[in-house]
Amino acid sequence: MRTVERDDLEFLHRGNNHPSIARFLSGTPSIMPTIASDLEQQVNTDTVRLLVVPREGEFGDEPVGLVYMYVDDTRTMGLGGVWLLPEAQRQKFTQDALIHFIEYAFGPYGLHRIEVRTSEQNRVIQRLCDRWGFSHEGVIREREFRDGEYTDLERYGLLVHEWPGKEPLLDNVFNG
Repeated sequence: MRTVERDDLEFLHRGNNHPSIARFLSGTPSIMPTIASDLEQQVNTDTVRLLVVPREGEFGDEPVGLVYMYVDDTRTMGLGGVWLLPEAQRQKFTQDALIHFIEYAFGPYGLHRIEVRTSEQNRVIQRLCDRWGFSHEGVIREREFRDGEYTDLERYGLLVHEWPGKEPLLDNVFNG
């Protein structure tokens, strides 16, 4: 993973507007000036954004996705998310990136809690949360408007002392 730079705006624009990604984000198209403004504003906030960049293989040294976390004012809780370009999905990049990101959030960044809110349709993230020990904390009813209707968000939480660490999870991803 690496930090997001101004040169990455075109990639962010492409990802944020891809139909299969946008439906899980805001659901509305993002224009380049908005993406640039968001990036500039987040330099001075407690938002962590890292690009998922494989070191080798088909996508070696090219970004394939984004992991991000909004940190609350107390700097004890983060609300995270991830997206990957469709051509990079189903190649374990999501799991690998999220495991390292959670390890960073609980380790060097020092968070006590991570919260994930995901669309009721996003079964992949829901299964990962269940597998990694996140507690399902409830449903935020009709929280978002997608595809012409209101949809629920599933809410998950994980505390630092519940996190098993990255090694057993990475072993499971790549050897299991």
